[in-house]
Amino acid sequence: MKKCVSLIIVILMLSGCANMNEQGQGAGLGALLGAAVGAGVGAIAGGKEGALTGAIVGAGAGAIGGYLYGDHVANKKKQYAKDEDYLNACIASARQVNSQTRQYNASLKNQISYLNSEVNKMVAMYNSRKIRKADLQKEKNKVLAKHTEAQKTLQRAKDEVAIQREVMNREKGKSQAELAQLNNEVRSLEKSVAELEQQTETLASMNRRIPI
Repeated sequence: MKKCVSLIIVILMLSGCANMNEQGQGAGLGALLGAAVGAGVGAIAGGKEGALTGAIVGAGAGAIGGYLYGDHVANKKKQYAKDEDYLNACIASARQVNSQTRQYNASLKNQISYLNSEVNKMVAMYNSRKIRKADLQKEKNKVLAKHTEAQKTLQRAKDEVAIQREVMNREKGKSQAELAQLNNEVRSLEKSVAELEQQTETLASMNRRIPI
């Protein structure tokens, strides 16, 4: 079943990418990779049904990632008459992603605290045979789903850092005030990324603690 799902997705994605422009191809290829990863995670979490669901969710997440590179403001310099205007647009993008990542980190911290408490309780009940394996599997699925979501958000932030670092390298020597401001925004985003990496690893560790 898993092989069948993956094969179907590969065929659909490749056939779709053939008629896309560069931006669409980025989304299509991202969806293809996301589907493969999602199917694997879904299979672990929920067998055949989980593989199919994971593939669909993963394809959507991958498409978002692929679209990011194709449609990012960093690739639209020709639309700006001045270097300053272009760099200010890049600054705005980095600031927005940083704000979203900080908000996600704050929310995720509370969710991890709750999940950790639930996992500890469910594992104790499972070890004392008060609940079935299927009940513990449901809790594991919740952790896996949150981990997958966190990874997607983390990758989005990392992509933004990589794109903006490339902008700064490419625009070196121009509009120093704007470049300095962009550098500050990117450094702040990198701190948010580091925090999210820690939280993502916490979720992975939590998942490993569940004995199934």
